[in-house]
Amino acid sequence: MAKKRCKQNGKTFVYFRVIKSINSKNRLPKDKSRQYYSRYVKTLKINGLIERKGYGVWEITKLGREVLNLKDVNKTNLDTIVKPAIKKNKLSDSQTIKFVRSHGFMWQIKTPSFLLKSKLFKILEKKSFNPLINGNSQIQFYLWGHNIKLSNRSIIINFDKDTYYKSNTAKQGYKTAVYELERLIKRIESILNLNLKYKNGYKFKPCKKHFGNVNNEFAGYYNNKKTFVSILDKGKEWLLIDFSDNKFIELETVDNDRNIIDNDFVIAPFMNKLRNNPEIINKLESENKRLIQLIEDQQKIVSYLLEKDQKSINIDKFKY
Repeated sequence: MAKKRCKQNGKTFVYFRVIKSINSKNRLPKDKSRQYYSRYVKTLKINGLIERKGYGVWEITKLGREVLNLKDVNKTNLDTIVKPAIKKNKLSDSQTIKFVRSHGFMWQIKTPSFLLKSKLFKILEKKSFNPLINGNSQIQFYLWGHNIKLSNRSIIINFDKDTYYKSNTAKQGYKTAVYELERLIKRIESILNLNLKYKNGYKFKPCKKHFGNVNNEFAGYYNNKKTFVSILDKGKEWLLIDFSDNKFIELETVDNDRNIIDNDFVIAPFMNKLRNNPEIINKLESENKRLIQLIEDQQKIVSYLLEKDQKSINIDKFKY
C-alpha cells in the first residue's frame, strides 16, 4: 500500500512555498532544485501571475497580487483555479502596435548621510539578498530584478534590461519610470532601515535613458533593408535605428541630455508629416541620389579641367 503523501510535499504547500519566497526575496526556494519547482513556476508564469525579471530573479505581477492571497493559497491547490493557457507569441503585438518604449534606465540616488557599507552588507546577508562586493568596492544586489549598487554617498540603480514602459510620449514614459524608482527606493529604505529623503524629497538623476518609437515608419523602412542607422550631432549619437533584442523595430532617441525633447518635439512632429505623406522617404532617397550624382559629375568636370591644364602648351618656349 502506497504511503500517504506528506502535506508539505503536496501541491498546495509547494505553490504556497514558491509564492511566499518570490514575494519576500524575489527568488525561488532553495530547499530543492530548480527542476523540482519548474512545473509550478511554469503554471504561474503562463497565466501571468509571476514574471522573470533576471537570472534567477522573479516577481509577482500586478495580476498576481490581485489573485494570489497567501491565506487562500495556503488552503487551495492552484492547479484547480489556474486554467491552462497557451503562451502567446510576444512578437505579434510588438510588430503591429505603435507606442513609445521607455527603457534602459540607470539612476543615481544621492544619500543624505554616509552609508555604513559593512553594516548594510550584514543586513542584506541576513535577509538572503546574496550581496557581493564588486570591482568598484560597491555593495551589489538585486531587488525586483533591478541591479542595485551601494556606494558611500550614493546608490546606483540599473533597471532590469527587459523592463520597459509603454506610453504615447517620452515624457509619460519617464514619469512612469520615476514612479517605479520611488517605489523601489521606499522598498530599499524598508530593507536597510534607512531614510534617503532630503527636506524636499529624494534627490536623484537619470544617468541613462532611451526612448524608442516602436514600429516607426523610418525604422521599418531601413529594417526591411537590413540597414543599421546611427545619426550623430557634433560627434554625439542622438538617433538610432536598430532591431532591439530581435523584438522591436524602433526609431530610438539616445542622447541622455535631451532625448525627451528630441522624441516629443522633434521626432513626433516629423513623423506626423510622414504619416500624411508616406512617400517622403522615397522622395528623400531619390533627392539624395540626385545630389550624389550631381557631386560626382562635378568632380569629373574638375578632374577633366585639371588634367587638361596639365597637358596645356608651355608658353615659356615662345618667350624671347
